[in-house]
Amino acid sequence: MLVSFYGLPDARDGRLEATQKIRELEMEEKLFRTRIIAMTANAMQDDRELCLAAGMDDYISKPVDVDELKNALKKTASETDAQTAIIAD
Repeated sequence: MLVSFYGLPDARDGRLEATQKIRELEMEEKLFRTRIIAMTANAMQDDRELCLAAGMDDYISKPVDVDELKNALKKTASETDAQTAIIAD
């Protein structure tokens, strides 16, 4: 699991591109999906959509609410467990 600190509103920080490259590599190499959660001070709906469209699995805005972070981690972990179970069958 990776928590990405998405910073600049114009995405010059490279995290969107990094997420896209991770997804491409996973597909090419048939790797398990790395769960990626964006954590950002940018709380606009467009920012959330950009992160999710780039391939991130969830999005949390700062300041971080501990319960929201726990829920995102639990959700991501349960999705990973479910995906692993499906592949193992």
